Amino acid sequence: MDTDDKKPSLEERIKKEIINLLESLKDYKRLNEFDKELRRHREDVVFSSLGLDAPTIIEWRIMGGLVQSTTRKLGDLFEKKITKEIIREKLGIDEKILTGFGYKKPEEGKTGNRKGDQKAKEHTRTLDILIPLDSIKDPLKQEAVRRELERLIAKRHRDINSLREKQSTGRKKKTNADKYIDYYNEKFDGIGIEVRYAYNIGDSKRKQADLDMAGVLTDPHHPRRLNPKDENRYLPVMLVYSTVNLSNHLSSLEQRWVVLQGKEAFEFLKNITGFDLEGFLRNNREEFKEITEKSLRDIKRKFSSDQETLDGQADGAGAGI
Repeated sequence: MDTDDKKPSLEERIKKEIINLLESLKDYKRLNEFDKELRRHREDVVFSSLGLDAPTIIEWRIMGGLVQSTTRKLGDLFEKKITKEIIREKLGIDEKILTGFGYKKPEEGKTGNRKGDQKAKEHTRTLDILIPLDSIKDPLKQEAVRRELERLIAKRHRDINSLREKQSTGRKKKTNADKYIDYYNEKFDGIGIEVRYAYNIGDSKRKQADLDMAGVLTDPHHPRRLNPKDENRYLPVMLVYSTVNLSNHLSSLEQRWVVLQGKEAFEFLKNITGFDLEGFLRNNREEFKEITEKSLRDIKRKFSSDQETLDGQADGAGAGI
């Protein structure tokens, strides 16, 4: 049999990555620290006096860490293992092109290490996904991306006009429509994409970095581009698959980015690649939920077991008095 026939399909690979993440919930390393944390809190005057050494409190603290760890992994999953892989395979774009766009920026307040060296240190920020139109060799696929590009530019123009109309009506709430970049008449050579499974980080530096990236994408002569020979202009598109987001931050990003949330994000991906990620998630929903629920049951049993062990040790110590 041909080796290509043995290679798992794109859907199978994505499904495996999701299942691996969900099954790994029960392997979160801090779950093994329940007894240690419970002892620490019970021995502490403040926590024990206020009743904050209860096993449920300790469980919540550890589970909070698990949620944070999982959200970071979800970010990587939706960017690298799902969106990037779908676009790479469906559009046939070389990996170096797909992930090679970025810019250098001086680090605030930092200079070189050598004495007297006042040259500012720089850090590099790379874009999640770059889709130059001329990198798509299949003419039909290239045309599909071009149509989507034109659709998004026209959509942005309509949205900005709507903001300006609201602003001109004299409503109390200002829309600051003039701050929004109107892309309607600009020529673009491709699309630059940042991927978020959700946008729930209220970090002003992160938001500013996203705004800076949009500026580099749209300025073909930006001096800090990693590849100064690339004088193409790219439409900044922020894909946010979830609708559970920090709306204020996304509103600020919309000044420079075409922000696509929820269904719009799934539709964009389907329009340029033909891959229905929303349908894929819905079709596998029950299996994914069952795996997550099993992992959570395993975690709950572990907490209960640790608690019983500690209580038994405490009873034994008391009996020996």
